[in-house]
Amino acid sequence: MHNHPGSSSFSVNDVNFLGKYESLKRHEVIGHDGTKYYLSKKKRYTYDRMAIFVDHQVCVDRYLGKYANKVASGEMTNQEAWKEHSHEALRDFVELHKFRYKRELPRQ
Repeated sequence: MHNHPGSSSFSVNDVNFLGKYESLKRHEVIGHDGTKYYLSKKKRYTYDRMAIFVDHQVCVDRYLGKYANKVASGEMTNQEAWKEHSHEALRDFVELHKFRYKRELPRQ
């Protein structure tokens, strides 16, 4: 487990770290605002470093315009946008790879 001061989801390096080491089964991140993220490998996971980096970038790029517009309009701060952007990208990413993903928002 480690923290993300901006309360964003897993980075590509976090995903790669989990995927690379067979002995690791689960990775957790906690954001400064209390948001918790969980990522685990499904059975029969096959590590492919290049696919992780390429697919993660494709998923991030898919939402770039959406969140850039929200920041430009003043609807969201950069930090709020990246928190949601990184979450949406990871939701898409896990559909392409054998991972499970969950986000728990802090109780208000």
